Amino acid sequence: MFIDHFNEENEMMYEERLAQAKAYTKAHKVQATASRQKFPRGTLVHVQKEMPESMSHFESDFDAIVEYSYAQKFGGGEAGQSGHVYSLIQLENGVPVNSIAWYDEDLLTLVDARTELGEEILRGWASEYGE
Repeated sequence: MFIDHFNEENEMMYEERLAQAKAYTKAHKVQATASRQKFPRGTLVHVQKEMPESMSHFESDFDAIVEYSYAQKFGGGEAGQSGHVYSLIQLENGVPVNSIAWYDEDLLTLVDARTELGEEILRGWASEYGE
């Protein structure tokens, strides 16, 4: 009896947290482009090979699609960062394999400014991983 009641309470708490998370996600959709943002959402960039010492544990030397900047996703400033920082969808042979954040724009090089293909990749990533 106690176990059944405990499981019902956990299930209700889970459902409530899930509903809250969905509501938050819906209310905080990514803004189109933050002001003075160097790389718009969907842009193809390359992450440089040499990383600063503080980021030596980050992946480097790969192509990626800009998913969003910190300001786009959360508004306001850049979490104490200088300049814009970005969440990226890492590509391997043109296929998305990972979502990684936060890369400073100084570590990125523009590969292709056209965003159509990048947006298509982002839609596929979101449908597969629910972001």
